[in-house]
Amino acid sequence: MKKVVQCSGLGMALLAIVLLFSKPTEAEFFEKIVEEYSQVHPEFSLSAENLKEMGSTKYSSMLVYSTYAYQFGNIEVRYLGIFGGIYNLGYKKEEDTDNAKESTPVNV
Repeated sequence: MKKVVQCSGLGMALLAIVLLFSKPTEAEFFEKIVEEYSQVHPEFSLSAENLKEMGSTKYSSMLVYSTYAYQFGNIEVRYLGIFGGIYNLGYKKEEDTDNAKESTPVNV
């Protein structure tokens, strides 16, 4: 029983180390932004430097994962990085959230 607990602890420690060193960096997230922007807008050719100047970024590094957000105007795109992969969490427009908060009264 003691050996099982030791192996479990060793496995958990090994998993934590793998997660710690496999989370994407801020530069890797930004490369993903540049790649997706060029796919969505092939008619525009903007460099990584142009995108950095035009928008704002927020990178958060946790112990085993990282998050990244890029905001350009009223559109924000968010990502999660874990196990060496970058996953799109979606985007939001400020006007979408503003419209959701506003309601139009209906007289009956």
